[in-house]
Amino acid sequence: MSRENTAERCVFVGNIPYDAKEEDLKTFFERIGPVLSFRLIRDRESNKPRGYGFCEFKEKEYARSAIRNMNQIEFSGRSLRVDYSEKHRNALSLPEGPKMQNSLQDLFSRLTSQESLYLFSLLQQYAYHDEEELYTILKSRPYLLFALLKLMYRMNSDYSSYRSHSQEGLLPLPIDDMMIYPYFQNRPF
Repeated sequence: MSRENTAERCVFVGNIPYDAKEEDLKTFFERIGPVLSFRLIRDRESNKPRGYGFCEFKEKEYARSAIRNMNQIEFSGRSLRVDYSEKHRNALSLPEGPKMQNSLQDLFSRLTSQESLYLFSLLQQYAYHDEEELYTILKSRPYLLFALLKLMYRMNSDYSSYRSHSQEGLLPLPIDDMMIYPYFQNRPF
């Protein structure tokens, strides 16, 4: 395999507890997808762990997902840092700007309030007509769900002046979407 191919599949993991075992870390990261190897870096003289290592996934998509979803996740009482390593970042020639995995969040952050409401209106209609398909799409693309949740949070902050006491923290439904509201009334959330 080429170096670039390995760089795309390998992530740096920092802030690892010193008593952690490679096998436990490999199992932990297999939540994301198949892991080929996990290598803890040790001090040459003392052979003690240095608190960081590298996880190599079978596919580059799993590495990207690990960076998005496992960064700042707690492992044995410590918040892990997960990212491409500097060496791998240079091999991939990644720009210093927003990371590729954040491009959808960046796109959503540029939506106007009206565009955001329209997007959620479309999602409500999709859920009404084909709930299983929408569930499958969101389950297979966690980055999409995360970006939508961040957009909802931003919209809730923008619309804080419109909140009522009975719906505190929730966005009001657009007038056109009131026909969908009964569908959600009887849903167990």
